[in-house]
Amino acid sequence: MNPNKEKGAGGPGLFNGNVLQNEEATVIFITEGAFDALANIEAGADAIALNSTSNAEKFVKHLEKHPTAASVAFVICLDNDEAGKAATDTLQAGLTKQNIPCIVADVCGKAKDPNEALVTDRAAFSAVIDEARKRASTRPDSAAYYIDYLMAADMEKQKNIVKTGFSDFDKKFGGLYPGLYAFMAVSS
Repeated sequence: MNPNKEKGAGGPGLFNGNVLQNEEATVIFITEGAFDALANIEAGADAIALNSTSNAEKFVKHLEKHPTAASVAFVICLDNDEAGKAATDTLQAGLTKQNIPCIVADVCGKAKDPNEALVTDRAAFSAVIDEARKRASTRPDSAAYYIDYLMAADMEKQKNIVKTGFSDFDKKFGGLYPGLYAFMAVSS
């Protein structure tokens, strides 16, 4: 990502970029800094670091020219700040446009970045990384996992809080939203 690196010019390139060519890597975590990537690696994940939020667009363009294996899915887990959120949006849009599977995972919790989350609670961080890895590796052959975890999240994003007036129904489903149809009648 940094063609001028040999000449001593330009910003930092991709940290641990060689994992993109590893055919055994099926889920790769994208982090902002090298220590964040190392935290993910310590928790058992394959990870790369952009080394700057400004490299998000460069990374997307890099993948256009140098595609990864078809079986690779990405987990975007940048820092828990405004720059990280903006870069997350850039990455998610760019990867989706290229039909590269990706999810966004909040691995930080209340920490500022993945490394701080690891240092704060190693066991909890490892569990979150493991869960994100499972979510990212969801393929058509694991429909039950999709239904249990991802479909609920997809439906939550699409909700329009339109109350029906049926308190039990509204309590259970939270309102009507696209894709939810309810047929009701008084009992005969």
